Amino acid sequence: MKNAISLVIALHIFVFVVIVSCNKEDEPTPIPDIILNGETTLEIYDTTLILNGIELQEGLNGYWTIIEKTDFAVLRDSLDPQCVFIGKPRGEYKLRWTVENGKEEKTVDITIKMFTSLPESILTDGNTNFELYDTLFVLNGIELQDGLKGTWEIINNTDLCLLSDSLDPNCQFAGKLLGEYKLRWTVENGKDNKYEEINIKIIGFTDSRDNEKYLVIRMGNQIWMAENLKTTTYQNGDLINDGTDVGDYSGEFEPKYWFAYNDNLANIDTYGRLYTWYATTDPRNIAPEGWHVPTNSEWNKLQVYMGMNASDTILICDENNYIGGKLKQTGTDVWLSPNVGATNEFSFNALPAGYRRRFYKNFEYIGDYACFWTSNQNDGDDSYAWYRHLYSQKASICCTYNMKSYGFSVRCVKD
Repeated sequence: MKNAISLVIALHIFVFVVIVSCNKEDEPTPIPDIILNGETTLEIYDTTLILNGIELQEGLNGYWTIIEKTDFAVLRDSLDPQCVFIGKPRGEYKLRWTVENGKEEKTVDITIKMFTSLPESILTDGNTNFELYDTLFVLNGIELQDGLKGTWEIINNTDLCLLSDSLDPNCQFAGKLLGEYKLRWTVENGKDNKYEEINIKIIGFTDSRDNEKYLVIRMGNQIWMAENLKTTTYQNGDLINDGTDVGDYSGEFEPKYWFAYNDNLANIDTYGRLYTWYATTDPRNIAPEGWHVPTNSEWNKLQVYMGMNASDTILICDENNYIGGKLKQTGTDVWLSPNVGATNEFSFNALPAGYRRRFYKNFEYIGDYACFWTSNQNDGDDSYAWYRHLYSQKASICCTYNMKSYGFSVRCVKD
């Protein structure tokens, strides 16, 4: 009987143990309080990110989902706590990391903003100061990576200017002759920005006939070339007769020649070419496009702007004025001493190119005289034309006339 009772008791104990054991095996793995390593708000300068879910214990499962996005997005393996997430620059995303144990689940959301890093330099060549011989200029912003945006803006200008497309790094800028401009190029990535400022001065123009570049100056409401003309062609492309090695041409009718002083082409770089008046006023136009040979009255206007009394402009070779000194380049590198009164106050840079007589290779007075044709002939004798000359021994400017067949320098005025 005792044995039977003992057996019953043992059986009850066994059943209890089995039931307890079974109940313990049915309990789920507890989910940790923290299921994410690190921050829940991320701003990164990349388009690829390894996510930060915790390593999962046995009995736990996890998965990533994209619940909000502003652009393309991919999860490489959504069941991996350290899944690779791929987005786009400027993209904004919300992801959810869910951990569950078969009975309950816990979630945490993270927000991600992706940016492209700003480059160290945002200009192609680093140059910020430009002195141009053209009114059109292609700007030098860098090509922009995905995620970057750029804008050009004009922040200071002395004259009219335009941008063809302010969002284009290589936007075309259009200004005006002698205009000065400050532009700003700003690059931003949606979070940060960087800018560079460039300065543009349009100091001259390029003659399309030969790509020769000329400095210019403003004199009141006139714009003058600040260098002597060098062209060998008219505006229509016809060649001006080359006077090199031409001897006595005094018997020619309306000779149209250009010369280099002493037939030495090396003199052209400094002094420009010398031209007969007939070549200077040929209807095919010796001046660059948009320019013309100045009239006598335009020279008078220049002289008045520099301080001459208007009544004195009608005088022939009034030696009491000092206007010539304001036009002459200073020093004695090109002008012979004493170069009286030279200040070059207006940067006209008058140079003593001398002149060519019509007789056999007769060049004279380089270093001593600067002679500039006007477009007007002398009404009293049509074999003569008006010109201006400056002299190393005097500070005055002389208005007089000479034979049209002489070779003088030419300066041009903007139309």
